[in-house]
Amino acid sequence: MFQNTVNPQLDELFENYFEHWYKGVVDPGWGKELLKKGYFDREQGNIWLSYVTDICPLKGKRVLDVGAGFGKLVIAARQKGYDTYGVEPDKVMYEGAQIRIKALGYPPDTIKNAWGESIPFADGEFDVAIFSTVLEHVQNIKPVLLETLRVLKKGGMIIIINPNYALLFEPHYSMFLPVFLPKKCLHWYLKLRGRSCFILDTLNFTTHWSFEKIFKELPIECESHGLNLWEQRVLGGSKYPETPIASKLLGLFRKTGLSGILRFLGRSGFYTPLIFKLRKK
Repeated sequence: MFQNTVNPQLDELFENYFEHWYKGVVDPGWGKELLKKGYFDREQGNIWLSYVTDICPLKGKRVLDVGAGFGKLVIAARQKGYDTYGVEPDKVMYEGAQIRIKALGYPPDTIKNAWGESIPFADGEFDVAIFSTVLEHVQNIKPVLLETLRVLKKGGMIIIINPNYALLFEPHYSMFLPVFLPKKCLHWYLKLRGRSCFILDTLNFTTHWSFEKIFKELPIECESHGLNLWEQRVLGGSKYPETPIASKLLGLFRKTGLSGILRFLGRSGFYTPLIFKLRKK
């Protein structure tokens, strides 16, 4: 089991955050511990950072993490010497991030309390911006990306890592969810499963195709990297750890010789995670 953060104030903030957002969404035992590990475990920060550095080197770059949460990615990047900053709109997460960066000796303005629609930095201030499992919580993605492009230099990069809801799996609830149904029907479904609908109402069911539609309206060049990783996962050659559910399902398809089906589905847009590298023109 993941150990606590060894900071009573930070632990209290996490408890408040969990009660507000995740009570009735995940199991209060193992689910809560996994969530805490995801936010505070150092190795988790390094794993998510490697998703970025594998396709976009950060050395010598000024980096912005949009939706920085409790500071996981910013801290991981700074500890590797990258000049990294963040913005986070949630007050509890922002307060938690401030506790963490203060303990590490980083200045308070390393992470600012701000929304992605109004980033408090100057035009052209950054080389790279990162959205790590953030945009599924944004109802109108285009204005956030346009604001992010504003603070990027010409030729700057946006890295997006996001779940693909075309696979009908909802990672916050850790369950399969028929997202093609109206949200009113999904409310009934979750209630029948004994789950809270609170997070459901914040979700934007992003897919490869929904992002492609948005990208066509932006002054960018786009590269998609998620499919390559999906094929590695299907064949068992990915360096990234799998969740227990994903590990069992992918292993089952490999054992039964049906991996080709997953590869075909991936090439048709049914793969996860979505990973995009956008270059500002």
